Amino acid sequence: MLMLGGALGIAIGIWLAAQALSQSWLYIFMVVPFIGLFVWSLYTGIRLWRGDSYGRKWAPILFASQIPIIATPGATVHWFTGAQFGPALKLAGQAVEATLSANVGANGQFFLASGGDQTILGINLFAAIALFCLVRSNKSFKPKPLRGSA
Repeated sequence: MLMLGGALGIAIGIWLAAQALSQSWLYIFMVVPFIGLFVWSLYTGIRLWRGDSYGRKWAPILFASQIPIIATPGATVHWFTGAQFGPALKLAGQAVEATLSANVGANGQFFLASGGDQTILGINLFAAIALFCLVRSNKSFKPKPLRGSA
């Protein structure tokens, strides 16, 4: 999913960069970090697929960073490569709403001082399961038995 989502994210990022450049060249500074993140995901996915230690080291970090879904009136943090599926709680004043969302593709949302009066807290179950499976199958994360002690 890192490879597919990374490739989709790069394509979407290039399209957004072209759209942003038609308005002002300054908008490119908002798009380039996302393209870089998706390039890193694609590169890490390829290295993981090949079985390299680089992929085994960085893929869990990329998946772990995709687990939280957080949106507050002051900031929003959410991104995924490939797929996103998970529950979320929307808190607006006294009202609480439980939601379940599913998305395929690539997405990145990072805002500071974003508008809105609700708080959203959720998790990306797909990323959590991918992280669990990756850590479980990765030999470098397994403890080594002690030798020579009785």
